[in-house]
Amino acid sequence: MAKDKSKYNINVRKEAINTLRTNIQFSSINHKLQVIGFTSASSGEGKTTLVDELAQSFALNGEKVLVLNADMRKVSDQKNIRNKNRVGITNILMQNMPLTEAISEEKGYQYLGSGPLPPNPTELLGSKAMFQLIETLKESFDLILVDAPPMGLFSDALVLSKLIDGF
Repeated sequence: MAKDKSKYNINVRKEAINTLRTNIQFSSINHKLQVIGFTSASSGEGKTTLVDELAQSFALNGEKVLVLNADMRKVSDQKNIRNKNRVGITNILMQNMPLTEAISEEKGYQYLGSGPLPPNPTELLGSKAMFQLIETLKESFDLILVDAPPMGLFSDALVLSKLIDGF
C-alpha cells in the first residue's frame, strides 16, 4: 500500500511540474520568456528543487535548457555536494574562465553553478559583465532558469530582475 501511495505522489508531482511548464509556455505567447527567475521569501522553501524538476520537464519537451545558480551566498545546495559548484559564474566574471569549463550536464539540461563565494555578490550580479554573460547564454539556450537568492534576505534577486524576462 505504501508503494502505491508513493508512486501516486511522484505522478502528482510530475504532473504539477508539467502543468507549470505548460503555463509558462502559454504565458509567453506574445513575449518570449527566455530567462526566467525563481526566488522565494526565505531559504529552504524548495526553490532549487522546483527549478531542477522544471528544467528536466522543459528538456524532455525538447528545449535546450540551462539552470543558472545565481545564489552566490549559499553554495551548499545539492549540486555543490556533488562538486559541481566549484566553478561557475564567479570564475567566469572574475577570472575570465571559458563557459565550456564552467557548464556541466545535469539530468538532460545544462548547469552553471555560482562558483566560489565572491566578496561582493550583489555588485557582481548587477555588473555589466553579468549582463553580457546572460546575453551570451541567450544565444546558446532556448531557456535559462535562474535560481536566485531568497528575496527576504538579500537584494540580489532584485538586482537580477533587470536581466530576467519574468520571475
